[in-house]
Amino acid sequence: MAIGFLAIVVSYVSFMLALPFAGLAYYILEYDLLVVSLFTNLPFSSFVLSPFGFKYVVASYAWLALMAAVTHRQILKQGITNICIRTKSD
Repeated sequence: MAIGFLAIVVSYVSFMLALPFAGLAYYILEYDLLVVSLFTNLPFSSFVLSPFGFKYVVASYAWLALMAAVTHRQILKQGITNICIRTKSD
């Protein structure tokens, strides 16, 4: 995706300069699609879910909203400085 973005940005400068980046992005995408198609042909690579009701969807989104609210409240209590990832200095 980064190479595709780079191709787009470079294309604003020069179309000819963007072609190698676009070609590279194309071949990476082709490889990705090839790998996906190979793995989809493996047995047991997918399974079918039975249909679930509207109530289940509403309950799931309510649970996600509750967890987001609880997490947000905890972050506000701790303050923004305690959220940062800290590394040990040697």
